[in-house]
Amino acid sequence: MITGYITESNIYTSLAEQKEMILRYATKLGISDIKFEKIPTDKNILSCPVKKNDIMISDVSILGSRFEDIMLALKIFSERKLKIYSVKEKLEIDTVSQSSFMGNIDICLKVYKGIFSLKNAQIQKNLLKQGKSRGRPVGTGKSGLDEKKSEIKQLLSCGVKVTEIAKMLGVNSGTLHMFIKRRKLKVK
Repeated sequence: MITGYITESNIYTSLAEQKEMILRYATKLGISDIKFEKIPTDKNILSCPVKKNDIMISDVSILGSRFEDIMLALKIFSERKLKIYSVKEKLEIDTVSQSSFMGNIDICLKVYKGIFSLKNAQIQKNLLKQGKSRGRPVGTGKSGLDEKKSEIKQLLSCGVKVTEIAKMLGVNSGTLHMFIKRRKLKVK
């Protein structure tokens, strides 16, 4: 049986968006006959009637949000010999062939990375809606080190190594090297 799993508790996409993504993905795989299973808000994927040798199509968030949840879900799915397709992350998880511990860890890490990706995308989307800036300011030409420019100049003129100055200031030495280069400061 090929089942597309959608959930009401998915904070990233609506039920209709989830169905649409799954249908598009199934079409790419050449799958036309797909049944949808809706997971209630108070349940998780492990409580669904997943049968042995089923194929699941969903996004990774359905497996859980904690590493422990994902490990448990993959263990149970491995016992049921499931194949899982993750639509957003384009992961194909064949729990049958991934019977080794390292294989399962690799899958878990990929799934966890996918979940972080979804969470980050949602955070970025919310920031845009609120009109807040995201990331570092671009084009200002300012650096947090500009306030300490005279101190850096003085230390450089005394022959203190850039790596030592970076440690004193609590910054990465690469960042300090770039600052010195851009501000055309002289290094002894």
